[in-house]
Amino acid sequence: MMIAARFPEKVDKLILVSTTPKFVASPDFPHGLPLALLRSLRKRIRKEGTKAFHSLVFKDGKKVGLADLTVEQAERELAELEKADLRPLLDKIRIPTLIIHGDKDEICLPSAAVYMKERIGNSELVMLEGAGHASIDLIRKYAG
Repeated sequence: MMIAARFPEKVDKLILVSTTPKFVASPDFPHGLPLALLRSLRKRIRKEGTKAFHSLVFKDGKKVGLADLTVEQAERELAELEKADLRPLLDKIRIPTLIIHGDKDEICLPSAAVYMKERIGNSELVMLEGAGHASIDLIRKYAG
């Protein structure tokens, strides 16, 4: 999203999969997770290792791309998610954008996908019925 907004001449099309412009909920963005939940996940990862992260992200048991994620990497990623707020960039994205999201996603809430659709011009939202977060099989089915 950042590259598409800042360097539109470098990106022809954009596909956003199971994502959100802001991970943590706030009074002006109810489409994120409560900060307490994120902090609880960080504690679980310190105690249980990355299997806590994997079980939350990959409900279908597939760990594509993150199988070797270390505790330190997971903690850094969660710290970044806690701070990130890409909402100001959304209206700057004008290229064709496909938003693919699972209607059962418990990490990046489906309402966040609708929020992005409403703010990214020239965007299309495909809500995958029965899909959670990072549901690789369903995403492959719809994205080709």
